[in-house]
Parts: sequence; C-alpha cells; structure tokens
Amino acid sequence: MRVNPHGRVLDVENVYAAGDCTEFPVKHGGVGAQQADVVAQSIAARAGAPVAAELFHPVIRGMLLTGDKPLYLTARIAGGHGFSSEITDSPTWDPPNKIVAKYLARPIWTRATASRSPPDEHASAERADPCREG
Repeated sequence: MRVNPHGRVLDVENVYAAGDCTEFPVKHGGVGAQQADVVAQSIAARAGAPVAAELFHPVIRGMLLTGDKPLYLTARIAGGHGFSSEITDSPTWDPPNKIVAKYLARPIWTRATASRSPPDEHASAERADPCREG
C-alpha cells in the first residue's frame, strides 16, 4: 500500500498502514514499529488529542556481534538523498532490543520479558507482523 509520510493510505479516507504491507522499500521490524508510532500520532492528532503528528523519518538500528564486545549501528534513511550512520560501543536507543521505536518497543519488551528471568544484553523481543496472513 502506498502511504503518505503520516501513514495514511493514499486515495483512501480514514485508513492508515504501517510495516511490511506498505510500499516502503526497507522491510525491517524497527522501521515498521516506527511507522506504527507515526500512524498512532496521526490518528490521535486527528481525533483531537494534544499531540503533534510527526512525519516518518526511518532509522535502522542493529547490533553487530563481533566475538568480543558488540557494536551498535545506526543508519538514518533519507529517501534517496543519502543517509547518515554511526557505530558506537554502547546502544544509542532504549531499550536495546530488536524492535526500536519511540512508543511501541517498551510495551513489547516488557510483555515479552515479564515471565522470564532478567534478559542478557543480547535478548530481544519477537516481532509480530499483522500484514502477513497465517
């Protein structure tokens, strides 16, 4: 589905989409979660909530396991106009798990780890993909 920078499906009123079912070329759990954050803000703002509807600015984050201390990678995608990236020895996001987004990551992390012992630094929450059938 083609969506605008707020996640609204083009040519369809009152329908929003995020994640793999959109035409955004990068398929990545963290990017889908970031799209979901943008959609949630857009819907809330449209409903009259006192929030600003931000535009989608995708950032890909990952952890590179090196055999020693992991490295944390961040790349900002600029829609065909280049990108910026950085490598650090500590995460630049919180919590440092698989799904990284402003609002969605923490509840998923909390629910995924509630019944387990404390996670190690390499633990991650699993991603649910509502756009896939099955």
